[in-house]
Order: sequence, then C-alpha cells, then structure tokens
Amino acid sequence: MKATGRLNPFQSSSFEGNIGSRGLKGMAFLFASQALNFAAYFVSLAVMGRLLSPASFGIVAMAGTVVTFAMVFRDLGFTTSTVQREEITHEEVSCLFWINALIGLVVAVLVVLTAPLAAAFYSEPALTKILPSLAFTVFIGSLAAQHQALLRRNLRFDVLAFTETLAVVISVVSGVTAAYAGAEIWALVIMQIVQALTVGIGAWVNCRWIPGWYSRQTEIRSLLTVGFHISSFQFTTFASRNLDNVLIGWYWGGQWLGLYDRAYKMLMMPLTQISQPLLQVMTPMLCRLAGQPQAYRQAYLRASQSVAVLTTPLACMLIVFPEVLLRIVLGPAWLDAAPIASFLGLAAIYQPISQMTGALFISQGRSGELARWGWIGSGLTVLSFVVGLPFGPVGVAACYALSGGLVRMPLLFWLAGKTGPIRTRDLLRSFGPGLWSGAFLLACYGGLRQWMPEGHDLAVVGIAMVLAIVVPPLALALIPTGRELLKEALNLILKSGRKIGRTMVRHSA
Repeated sequence: MKATGRLNPFQSSSFEGNIGSRGLKGMAFLFASQALNFAAYFVSLAVMGRLLSPASFGIVAMAGTVVTFAMVFRDLGFTTSTVQREEITHEEVSCLFWINALIGLVVAVLVVLTAPLAAAFYSEPALTKILPSLAFTVFIGSLAAQHQALLRRNLRFDVLAFTETLAVVISVVSGVTAAYAGAEIWALVIMQIVQALTVGIGAWVNCRWIPGWYSRQTEIRSLLTVGFHISSFQFTTFASRNLDNVLIGWYWGGQWLGLYDRAYKMLMMPLTQISQPLLQVMTPMLCRLAGQPQAYRQAYLRASQSVAVLTTPLACMLIVFPEVLLRIVLGPAWLDAAPIASFLGLAAIYQPISQMTGALFISQGRSGELARWGWIGSGLTVLSFVVGLPFGPVGVAACYALSGGLVRMPLLFWLAGKTGPIRTRDLLRSFGPGLWSGAFLLACYGGLRQWMPEGHDLAVVGIAMVLAIVVPPLALALIPTGRELLKEALNLILKSGRKIGRTMVRHSA
C-alpha cells in the first residue's frame, strides 16, 4: 500500500518543476515552527531552571547521553538512504521499516540492561530508574523513522514542522505541570517521553503509509551500504560530541555537568532553530539537483551564507553578555557557567556552516568519505576534550571551540571541496557576510557593555536584540554579496508570507 496524497513519495518524478516552490514553502514552515519551538523551550528553561536544581539537570544529562547514543543505532542511517535514493519502491522502504523496528527494540532493551552499569559509572543510583523509562523513546522513534523519511523525501516539511511544534508544546506543558506538582527530576523525563510519542503518532497519521511485510527477495544492499556509512558518521560524531558530558560528569560530578550541559544547550537550541531547518530542506533538494551543477552550487552557497548571517548575532551575544543571558534565562545560581557559554559562543561562529557540509557528501553520493571524516574529526574532538579536562568545564569548552576553528573546520572544508560543484574556497567564502556583519555587531556590543551599568539585564538584552536586527542589515548593505542576500531575503519573506497565507485560507475553508 503506497502513501496517499498529491505526490508519490517513492518516485523522483514527483519533484520535477516543483523543487523550488516546495522547498521555499517547506523552509518557511520550518522556520516558523522552530521559532515557536524556541519560544516554548525558552519558557520551559526559564520556569524549570527555577523549579529544579542544576544537579537534576545533570542527572538527566547523564541519562540523555546514554539514550542519545542508543538513538544513533535506532535507524543505522537507513532514513537517509530513503531520502537520498533517486528511485525507491514500496517494498524497499517496507524492508527498511522492519529492520528499523527490530533494531529499535533491541537497542531499547540494551538501554534497560545497561542502566545499572551507567549508574555505577556515574555513581548515580537514580539512573537505574530513569534510563528504563527513557528507553521507550528509542523504540517509538524507530517505528516512525521511515514515515518521517518519506515525508522529508516528499518535501512535506509543513507537516513535519506542525508535528514537531505540537510535540514540543505538549511536552513543555506536561513537564512544567509535573515540575509544579513536585515531580522533581521526573518532570524532565516526562517531557522527553511525551515529545517522542507525539512525534511518532504524528508521523504515522500524516504520512498515511502502511508498511508491507519484509521480503528476502527485495534487493536492498545498496541502501544498507549508504545507511551503514551514515550511521558510522553519526556514531563517531555522537561519541565525540557527547564525550565531554561523560568526562565532566565522571571527573567533576553532576553539579559541574549540569552547568556545562545548560550552557551548551542554551547555545545549541537557538542555533538548531536556524541550521536544522535549512539542513532538512537542503539535503533532499540537493539530492534532486545533483545533475544541475550551477543550480546546486547556487542553492548551497546561498543557504550557507544565510546560516552564517543568521547565527552570528547569537554568537556575538554569548561572547559578550554570557552573565546577562544566564541570569535572565536560568537565574543567578548558574553564573559559574558564564565563561563556558562565552567560549562556546566562539564555536557558534563556524559550527552551523560546518554541519551543513553533510548535505554535500550525502547528495553527491560520497557517504564513504563522510564516514571516514567522522573518524578523523571525532578523534580531533576527543583530543581537545582530554587536553581541556584538567582545567575544568571551562577548559573543555575553550579547547573544543579553539581547536574546531583552527584545525577541524579547515580540514573538513578541504575534504568536502575536493570534488563536486562546491570547492574549498567556496566554503570559506560562505563566512564572508557573517563575519563582516558580526564584526560591526561585536563593536556595538562592546560599547554597550562599557556604557550600560550593571543591574539592568533586561534593558541590555532588549538593546542587544534591537542591535542584532538593525546592525547586520546595515553592514551587509555595504558589500555586494550582502546586498544580494538582503534582496533574496526580502523576496523569501514576501513569497513565504503569500504561500503561508494561501495555505491557511485553504485549511480554514
């Protein structure tokens, strides 16, 4: 039984002549969704940061490290195989679905069985109860993995955006309610379970695809090969990026891990609201544009330049005003995390563009190279953690941010630009508009920090946000590339507004 709807999710011909318009509409919905998600997450962070202790967040961060690691093996990259493949059949996707389901079940059981080991490693008995509860989210995710992949393949980002926003809102309401009721650390667990359930149910309802039975006669070897390459990259990347939590929790304890984890999430949550929607849209779009080098190059460079411009203001704010943001978002008990947030702000300058290079490897059929980079980049990341660990969480953040900008990013850009329409020099030039506008904004923030007296946090953030809106466009207007970006951004806003308006009118009718 194939998915119903206007587009056939299995055939690439469904996209002919429709890539640009569907991508534009999808990007608009995803950005709107991420803005709502961030608002909901900000509310939950502000409320629960005052209801729960840093140690509670640290314990859940310990459990989250184990669960997120398990999720790397939940689909073994098979969802990317579904999105990337030019032509794919109902039988092939059905086989991948059942493989995902079996893997998800096995991994969830392993999470339950390893809970005592994690509790012993961290010297935290509460993990023996928390981890079995969170293991449920792994299995639920595996059952919805291929449905979400088909929606992405079909560029149904409006549906994905609505489901994700609904899941975030429901989970935040559930978590805050539980925290007020005295659930303590379990309020954070409830949030994750509710979100996973809502996303899973939403994917099944909106995709309208029912998997067939597994058949050994279906040839899926090439799909498995791509999936294993992607899962290898995901495994090494996850292991390296979460080893900092493991090492800090083991070496410095839950209190410092809670501070580090909140500072990292305060940085990454807003960044993912920008980079993740673009990456979700760009990967399937670039797969469809692989045979059109000029359109491929233009689409990628404009997206990467836009990411640099949009994420730089947050990086500047974290570098200059970490104490102010922490006092407002989490309260005065979290000020020890200020230098951590400031160093991570440096990483925010280059990390979003670095993450987008994954779309180049996948869309160009270079999954093997992506897997090899996973091992190289992860080894360099782990080395930075080990070097910084004796100096505390601040040392870990500093070594990670500085080594990324000086070593990992240039090496990644060289590898990604070795072949294909996007060259290394193109990737480096992607930073141009963002660095240009960021330099002006940093100068303004430095003056604001010197001029504004202490004790006026809300006024500082308000002025900083106004400057973040006003200064970058003025700076971009001074250079040709910046003027092109501003013109395209205005067209995008106008077109997106019209498309969203027509969609709302159709739904209301």
